[in-house]
Amino acid sequence: MLHLLGIISLAVAAKAQCPDYIDYSNVPHGPFSGGQYNLSYMRPDPACRTFNSSMVEQTVDRVSQGIADPDLRRLFTNAYPNTLDTAIAWHGYANNSDEELTFIITGDINAMWLRDSANQMQSYLPLLTASQAFDSLASLYRGVINLQARYILTDRYCNSFQPPIESGISPSPNPSASEDTVRPNYTNSSVFECKYELDSLAAFLEVSTNYYNATQDASFFKNYQWVDAVKSVLQVADEMMVPTYQPNGNVSELAYSFTRLTTRSTETTANDGLGNPFNNGTGLIRSFFRPSDDSTIFQGFIPANMMFASYLKSASDIMYAIGDQNDLAEQMCDLSESLRKAISNHGVVHTSTHGDIYAYEVDGYMSQNIMDDANIPSLLSAPFIGYLDRDDEVYQNTRSLILSADNPYFMRGPVINAIGGPHQGPGYAWPMASIIRIFTTDDEAEITQQLQQIVSSTDGLGLIHESINTFNVSDWTRQWFFFITGTSTGFGYELVKKCLETEGDKVVATARNSSKLQFDGATKDNFLAVDCDVTDQKSIDMAFDKAIAQFGRIDVVVNNAGYGLSGEFESLSDRQIRTQMEVNFFGLLNVTRKALQVMREVNKPCGGKIQQITSIGGQRGVPTFSIYCASKWAVEGYTEALNAELKPEWNIKLTCIEPGGFRTDWAGRSMVFGENKNPAYDHINAEEAMGKRNGTQAGDPAKGARAFWEIAKMDDPPLRTVVGSDAYSGIMNKIKTYGELYPKYEKLANSTDVDGYQRPS
Repeated sequence: MLHLLGIISLAVAAKAQCPDYIDYSNVPHGPFSGGQYNLSYMRPDPACRTFNSSMVEQTVDRVSQGIADPDLRRLFTNAYPNTLDTAIAWHGYANNSDEELTFIITGDINAMWLRDSANQMQSYLPLLTASQAFDSLASLYRGVINLQARYILTDRYCNSFQPPIESGISPSPNPSASEDTVRPNYTNSSVFECKYELDSLAAFLEVSTNYYNATQDASFFKNYQWVDAVKSVLQVADEMMVPTYQPNGNVSELAYSFTRLTTRSTETTANDGLGNPFNNGTGLIRSFFRPSDDSTIFQGFIPANMMFASYLKSASDIMYAIGDQNDLAEQMCDLSESLRKAISNHGVVHTSTHGDIYAYEVDGYMSQNIMDDANIPSLLSAPFIGYLDRDDEVYQNTRSLILSADNPYFMRGPVINAIGGPHQGPGYAWPMASIIRIFTTDDEAEITQQLQQIVSSTDGLGLIHESINTFNVSDWTRQWFFFITGTSTGFGYELVKKCLETEGDKVVATARNSSKLQFDGATKDNFLAVDCDVTDQKSIDMAFDKAIAQFGRIDVVVNNAGYGLSGEFESLSDRQIRTQMEVNFFGLLNVTRKALQVMREVNKPCGGKIQQITSIGGQRGVPTFSIYCASKWAVEGYTEALNAELKPEWNIKLTCIEPGGFRTDWAGRSMVFGENKNPAYDHINAEEAMGKRNGTQAGDPAKGARAFWEIAKMDDPPLRTVVGSDAYSGIMNKIKTYGELYPKYEKLANSTDVDGYQRPS
């Protein structure tokens, strides 16, 4: 026993030394493939892998040897074992039981999605055989099925869940869900997010079917909670076939509703959480959300109904096999058959260009949404999920449409051509759709083309990204790492909040005394508070070093630290003037100098973005702010010149953000006034003027910070931009003034050239 405990303690110690894979996977590692794209090696050290399977390792070696292209070989080596390498957060037993449990995470969040965990296991289905060994793939599968059954019985309408209590892993806060209103109520201690998606329940039937078909292990399903979970799934199906209006016109009382306080329409539902009206008599099962976690427009979501019908029928074989459940099995078969009829009756639409096709969503009121999304289930994936044969005429018509410009979410460009979706928005294609395209064709030219696109679009990292900008291979879905100065108040504080509310963003927040920084949703995984004095280069270097040690890289540096100095020029002491320039200008230079080094050397070749928070006062002089304006004008000129010095291949983007008046603390207790009041300026009272203005500005700091965040996420951010309606009108007035002023003196300006001078072409 002591020997075993010693081995366990050594294993735990080894895991503690492992880098965060999210950070690790964003930086290239050797040995490189040596092919055209020289792809990075991305597997973690064997001691850091979350589950080791000799069968999978043998398969990786065997298949790799048969792949001639070095880049495709490397991509397969990295991607195929990735779930086992990185996502098996815990595999163990239920308390006081021999019930196996497997907790599989998606990305960096310690939460398990029903759909994602089923999909993640699907890669290993060809290797799945019957086995009672705890370290087998069969055990992993049983653990997933058991835990999914538990989750469904906990909250049958929810889509993602917290770690099982037996794992010892703490629940993860979900800031995005903090403003959710959901019926039925749930608790964050067991549920991570509660978006009802029909495909999540279909995924439970799918992973169950896959295990049974591969192992013929019917006895497993007699144990624990599988039958009860299926009954709960059928209960949801029954409850979600209720129309919006009863025959007498009354509004039906739905078992589920969902609203979220959000600025994204896809994150909430219409009609106070009920969704758009759904007609009676369709025979379809409603779905409030899609597999992308985006809300449906019309709740007759055809791909999910296809998937549910397919796996409901196949799972009925399990119910027949375990005995004493024939009535339940027949109920499953009957519902599957009725769904197929409903899809044929309401999900098929005639088009003039492509003939009869499947709609993506319908409502039973003759409204249809004609599109497809990359996430599975999709219309493209209908053969993949076993609903129909890929030679089916209506499917082929549908496939032709959704792989063309007639699909509003078919993305095209020089990098990749594939289906995307509203989750990442226009311009971003999902390689997942390219993979499903390969699975649904026999055309070798099409398969080769899709493989080429997948291999060439990894940005050299050798991993398949969620989505990719079709015009920029280096712009792909990933976590963003922000380094923000001056986060105690104002824009800096609000920007940290915005980043922490955004799934995937990580933040290094700096302040002179970072111990006072407190933010909701901050964890050791997404937040680091660091002391930083921007007037001290050593302090800056230490802050950056801590950030790199924690997160591996920095994508966006926001030079926000600074303050206002107000008063007529002659009231300002030499000390005040020099201190203003030291913080607002030289401090920004110091941070920028270090940021350039990190983005050029550590982030290579991805580079990064540097935001210089200047002011509209950096574009026009404002009375009583002469030195403040001088500090911001200096930043503007410095940044413009620096931008012209940078090599394009460094991929470093600079932006001067010029806010107008915002209701931050800048004009309040943070403001410094001239200490030597000059009686000659009795017509100016800076303190009185600022006192009247403070709190009446047009700008909302939270909205301003959101604008900073949106600029950071732009592919090609501008060198300059104003933020705030007053700043915009101010800069336009200045442009107009310049346009009127300089032409008046054109002759004078041009009169000073050397005689005979010819301007270079």
